Amino acid sequence: MLLTASAAMAQKQVIANEFPGLTRNAQGVVATANNGAQKVQTNADADDVLVTLPDDAVAEDWTIDGSVQYYTSSGWQTGNWPAAAKVAFVGNDVYIQGLSYTVPSAWLKGSIDGTNILVPSYQYMGTQGTNDFYFIAQDQDENNIDAAIFAYDANAGKLTQTNAWIQTSPDKAGQYLYSYASNTTLTKGAPETDEVVTPPAGLLTEEWTFTAKQLTFNSETNEQILTDVTFPVNVGFDGNNVYIQGLANADEFSTMSESWVMGSRNGSEINFETGQYLGALYGTYDFYVLGWIDGTGIVDYTMTMNDSENTMTTDEWVILNGKKNQLYYYAIYTEAKISKATTGIETIEAENAAKNTVTYNIAGQRVNGEYKGIVIENGKKIIR
Repeated sequence: MLLTASAAMAQKQVIANEFPGLTRNAQGVVATANNGAQKVQTNADADDVLVTLPDDAVAEDWTIDGSVQYYTSSGWQTGNWPAAAKVAFVGNDVYIQGLSYTVPSAWLKGSIDGTNILVPSYQYMGTQGTNDFYFIAQDQDENNIDAAIFAYDANAGKLTQTNAWIQTSPDKAGQYLYSYASNTTLTKGAPETDEVVTPPAGLLTEEWTFTAKQLTFNSETNEQILTDVTFPVNVGFDGNNVYIQGLANADEFSTMSESWVMGSRNGSEINFETGQYLGALYGTYDFYVLGWIDGTGIVDYTMTMNDSENTMTTDEWVILNGKKNQLYYYAIYTEAKISKATTGIETIEAENAAKNTVTYNIAGQRVNGEYKGIVIENGKKIIR
């Protein structure tokens, strides 16, 4: 099963169908392979000034959540916001950091208006590469509006986006997009810290074998290639919980090979929650395990257990990923199978031994399995 024309699972067609703003401008959103979402050489206006946090402001940790679409070298991707944001209140002024996927460090300034917070459009967010970037809000008809609108629940510490779109654009007209979002919420409090799976003390494990086809990219032919991979993993069972160690192949990701994932078994199905944290490669690069269904996106992944054959299989893509809620992959596997290889090897050897046994009578003549009497088999006399 090869990936569709979604270009490394960016789901461009799905996004274009669900978010028609992507195709409203033939020059704006459709990108070439090398130039992002359409690089625009812009120069910031003289009145374009970065928002800075006042000296007396106290920035607090908030958690941002919601759907975001963003452009990468592989094309359009869909996922969730990075979790961390900052919010500061100074009188009726509100300062928010993290409302742009493209320029997450930029601060935006808004104001309290009754039960809403208004964040004006066209605020300058700085330069990345050769582009200047601006914050732009739009209504459902994709018309630019004066401000993004967030319903503000002070008691709950929550901001909820109520206008249709917020987006990051390299031009103030909003004809070109690098990222955009809808249904965004911000909740007071720091995001939860990811923790690695820890198996119970005394868990008995056995070596199994992971086999799959790994998706790789041939830069010379510009093609996706599926390559067979095989490597050992450790498997342990604790009641209905199933623990697997080594989904990050030691040959590729040495420091990650000791990490575990845990699934919960119900009948023959073992469900693994997506986004389980494996740790940080070399202490720097976060690793997560995701499930993926082309055309759907990130999902929990399910493996089917065959107890008689000692195998676990899945039809979903299993991805070693750099982010928990959006695609940023290190390795992609399809047709994944985990099998208790030693059992199979022992069975094959026993069958071959039975087939290769030669039997003789006491006169030294070779006889078949129907011969009755005294026979010599494997150097031993046997009476049949």
